[in-house]
Amino acid sequence: MARAPYKRVHKHGKGRGNELTVICSYCGKKVPKYKTFTQIRSVNVLDASMRKEMSRNNVMIPSSKLHVCLSCARHRKISQPLKSRKSKRKA
Repeated sequence: MARAPYKRVHKHGKGRGNELTVICSYCGKKVPKYKTFTQIRSVNVLDASMRKEMSRNNVMIPSSKLHVCLSCARHRKISQPLKSRKSKRKA
């Protein structure tokens, strides 16, 4: 039995068909995790006296991780298509 002349590589998942899916935070669509953009959103404290009190007591401000699908990321301008290629052309 002949061996394949190349090595099979499954880049996205642990194996075939086992890709982890996450739910988009904006539209609720199920998307494979490697296709999403992640955003970390934290709570902003506007009151100055509360901010000083939190810094004195070393209170941790909670943050949440958002997964955004490709279409929502383009709509909300989180990612812009071909932006990196355009900046390379100028240089």
